[in-house]
Amino acid sequence: MTSLALRTLQVRVNKSAKELDKSQKGWEKKINLPSFDMQYSSKCIAGQLGLPNTHDEKRGFFLPMYVPIMHKGKNLGAAGVFSYKVLTRLWKHQINKRLKAKSKPKKASKPAFHGC
Repeated sequence: MTSLALRTLQVRVNKSAKELDKSQKGWEKKINLPSFDMQYSSKCIAGQLGLPNTHDEKRGFFLPMYVPIMHKGKNLGAAGVFSYKVLTRLWKHQINKRLKAKSKPKKASKPAFHGC
């Protein structure tokens, strides 16, 4: 996988995770991480959240099958099949990041000083 392809996939996953933050509050808590696997429709994000499992590569739920190889502005063809292990890892990072942020205790605010 090229670094450009990995960045593209990361951007799609980040964007989709942010969309889920808005539309499916607390979605990260509903994911069973031990069984989570983006390769299987029942174990992926859509499957575990009960979302429509439509093939939309831009949402980060599926893999684009090929990466175009560019050289000096010319498309030399496509090569390389993405790995679902990589997609699963990118999603797990997003899930764990959210779980960790929500598990941190919030600092108590200091009471306002009203004087004596």
